[in-house]
Amino acid sequence: MDLTNISTIKQILAFHNIRPNRRLGQNFLIDKGVLAKVVAAGEIGADDNILEIGPGIGVLTNELIQKAKMVYAVEKDTALSQIAKNTFPEAKNLEVIEGDFLDIDMSGNVIEQNPLADLSTKKFKVVSNLPYQITSPVVRKLLGSSWNIELIVLMIQKEVAERITAAPGSSARGYLTVLVEFYANSEIVTKVARGSFWPAPEVESAIIRLKPKEKRTDIDDKKFFKLVQAGFSSKRKQLLNSLSGGLQIEKSEVTKLLEKAEIEPSIRAEDLSLEQWLELYKTSSKIIFKLFC
Repeated sequence: MDLTNISTIKQILAFHNIRPNRRLGQNFLIDKGVLAKVVAAGEIGADDNILEIGPGIGVLTNELIQKAKMVYAVEKDTALSQIAKNTFPEAKNLEVIEGDFLDIDMSGNVIEQNPLADLSTKKFKVVSNLPYQITSPVVRKLLGSSWNIELIVLMIQKEVAERITAAPGSSARGYLTVLVEFYANSEIVTKVARGSFWPAPEVESAIIRLKPKEKRTDIDDKKFFKLVQAGFSSKRKQLLNSLSGGLQIEKSEVTKLLEKAEIEPSIRAEDLSLEQWLELYKTSSKIIFKLFC
């Protein structure tokens, strides 16, 4: 069965009385070349465990189960999760989990009732064509998790991919950029045209690859991101003003902190590199700890 064929997709959906839901980001990949690039970016081997978020009717799932040791596919839509189960009834290395991925606990304390409890004890990769409206929370959840994620390959909106990989000085740079940089190295594998999907989405897409770094032990990440969030709270303002407003402290105090970190007060948050944010955190850690303890 060719799950990239539009006629096949329509037949499957019609049989289950389903219409693609744009609100849920249900746009099905019909480009075999793009599909191959997603799989190749994941560098999937026979010993790999894979987490797929939003499998839909199983276009990507079909490729993953042919290469991976085990695939855990989490689908929020009840009807689509049933299609995924019915499409691969003989696949011993596939577990389709019906539920909202964002509701699944990925902290270090996993109970048996957790649908991904089995995966929590293993090294794994994430390979997914994400529903675009949940990209940011999914990325934050994955990178902030204590689980052993080896690699993350996602099909996401091109604009968000460019935001994630934006260099210092780019207007596209924001809170999400710094968050990703803190936890992982990122790269855009390739950009994807709207016509690679049915129905065609209103935006262009991109395949992005995130390679998690070793966890930092010298930084309280929650407090660090409070600082970054304050810096981007008024993105178009000078850093001095946005930090003063975001942290609710006097400009004179912020000026001292910036001077200690050797950062020019008149620049904007988007101009700072990750290293500069980390240096600012170190110089302001006493204040940050008082504010957010």
